[in-house]
Amino acid sequence: MGIELELQLVNRRNYNLASDAVDLLTWIEPRELQKQIKLEMTQGMIELNSGIHTRVDELIEELKDLRGALNNGAQYLNIDVSGGGAHPFQHWNEQRITPSERFYHLHEKYGYLAKTFTVFGQHIHIGVANGDDALYLTHAFSRFVPHFIALSAA
Repeated sequence: MGIELELQLVNRRNYNLASDAVDLLTWIEPRELQKQIKLEMTQGMIELNSGIHTRVDELIEELKDLRGALNNGAQYLNIDVSGGGAHPFQHWNEQRITPSERFYHLHEKYGYLAKTFTVFGQHIHIGVANGDDALYLTHAFSRFVPHFIALSAA
């Protein structure tokens, strides 16, 4: 299993989104963790990516290390890191696209929509051996769909 976690970068003065993702990445120590901390479409967000794990406790420890490195880097820029589904008062038209050929292409293709989808979530990836196992797990977890929807709305 593995986790992707999309996080807000928040200005400490006014709590608005801070377009500091590119600068923040340069402050990440140890440097090897930079491979697991990724830039996102807009510069007010950043993504943590865990490795692949077979034990939840190891996954949690890795996420704690990534979060610690991210928070330490954020201190240098005087910003905070926050989760949550959406920023409560961000203005989509003020969001800056992260300098990347891929992100510029998506922005050109989708226009203003690329900036409006500045949402922050968590993705849990579960690996299975084959398609039959995937169908079995899908069926087994289907009874929890209402719970997942409630959690996503929280």
